[in-house]
Amino acid sequence: MNLDNNTQQFILYHELGHIHYKHTMRSHMSYKLFRIRTRILNAIGLVAREEMQADHYAVKKLGKRKALAAIENTIDLFNAKDLKVRRLVIKLFAR
Repeated sequence: MNLDNNTQQFILYHELGHIHYKHTMRSHMSYKLFRIRTRILNAIGLVAREEMQADHYAVKKLGKRKALAAIENTIDLFNAKDLKVRRLVIKLFAR
């Protein structure tokens, strides 16, 4: 995909947030269950705690304004319910 630099940075920091918070340090089966739970939550417009933590990490690295701009870009691309919830949480709680 052709994403602007800011959105690429947000995605990278979000993924690094998963590593920082040790979300990837699971057994193979535990990780599969985590992915299934995340997909179910996303389908109904809810967000897994781990995704919020990874977003928090990205906001700390990029700042609130850039993080919101990046998540707006991803909403425009994917129109996923969970992204809209994540945007709201950043707007309300990020500094």
